[in-house]
Amino acid sequence: MIQKIKILILLNVLMANIAFTKELPALFEVKIPEDQYTNTNDGLNKAFNRLIQKLSGSRSKQFLWRIGDAQLNKIEFVSSYSTELIGEQEFLSVRFNGESLIPELRKIGMPLIGFNRPVILILFKIDTGESAPVYLSSSSSSDQLAAEIKQTLKNIALERGVYLELPEFDLEDQNLLNQANILFSPSNYIEEKFYNDAFLAIELVRIGINQWSVNGDLKSISPLQEKQVIEFFKNAVHEFLDDFLEVKPLEPGASGERVMVSIQGLKNFQDFQSVESELDKIFAIKSRSFHAFERTKIDYMTQLFQTKDSLMKELRGSTKFLIKEYNADEVADSPIQRQSDQHSFITDKIYVRNSKRRCRDMFFLMLFCAYMIGVLMVAFVAFDSGQPTRLLYASDWHGRTCGARGLDPFGEVYD
Repeated sequence: MIQKIKILILLNVLMANIAFTKELPALFEVKIPEDQYTNTNDGLNKAFNRLIQKLSGSRSKQFLWRIGDAQLNKIEFVSSYSTELIGEQEFLSVRFNGESLIPELRKIGMPLIGFNRPVILILFKIDTGESAPVYLSSSSSSDQLAAEIKQTLKNIALERGVYLELPEFDLEDQNLLNQANILFSPSNYIEEKFYNDAFLAIELVRIGINQWSVNGDLKSISPLQEKQVIEFFKNAVHEFLDDFLEVKPLEPGASGERVMVSIQGLKNFQDFQSVESELDKIFAIKSRSFHAFERTKIDYMTQLFQTKDSLMKELRGSTKFLIKEYNADEVADSPIQRQSDQHSFITDKIYVRNSKRRCRDMFFLMLFCAYMIGVLMVAFVAFDSGQPTRLLYASDWHGRTCGARGLDPFGEVYD
């Protein structure tokens, strides 16, 4: 039986929705804090292990064992390294040569995740019982525990190569989150308002003196002391990412699946170039060839390194492709069945999201600029011809402003 994958990806050129998912700019760069290595060679080895964790999406040691069995020299893949100061801490910054490393990792059958990385949105609520609950946001926080939690999320995101983001609340969000309405769900509201590939709602509640409980998508089995809270979140988030990022390797002797990718919504040659560039960045695709070509549509026949799930994970994090719908239906008598004895997969209705930003409200922008010019003109005339000092000083019984011009001969007057 042949399965059919239906992926709906919409063309989006709105300025406000430029690129919800993100592309990791420094995929082959790793930074190690100075307190985590003893010498340069130790730092380079740990940086390589951290890179493998970032590329595979897994903390499993099996891939490091495979690299050891293949007798790959980790140092040979280092392009450059240097020390740099970030804040008040020194880091060993190591760049690796991806062009030489990736083929070697392919040879040992290691599944890889490319440049496109998912956004995990976290709604984090802290209830101390002393005041109203607080939701962590991306802005700075004066509370020490909140600052430590945010720094922990930042370190995990850097280590795993993902985006762990906190919402940036506006005034309307704050009013809604603080209201006492049992029919209002903060989690549903935030999840629908902000783009995310995965959503976590976490609640940290103080239940006693130096005792905390964690509820929501991450839960603690027993009460935690304050010094244990950070370590709990570090382990819990890592475990969540292990499951979320996992790309299962093929069974021994199995080969990658074939997928027909149908891309629609192309408007010009630049869109075609954008699609080609984006497909080059997808590690799940081993090779591709044109199957059909129309003015606004291209069909690719692709050979994958792994399964269709690895392709879906990368499309999910793509800055050009936005998956809106995913269905797997059994389809009989598919033309692909005659082309291959293996299971084949068809992607249908993939639309390119144009990454070029432009303003869509030029008329209202010009109207706003004209309004601002008018405001500045009124302010200039008011200061030049009026008496702005009347806003600052009192006046006498004749209506004359104290300290104004023409009243200097009277000297100091005391009421």
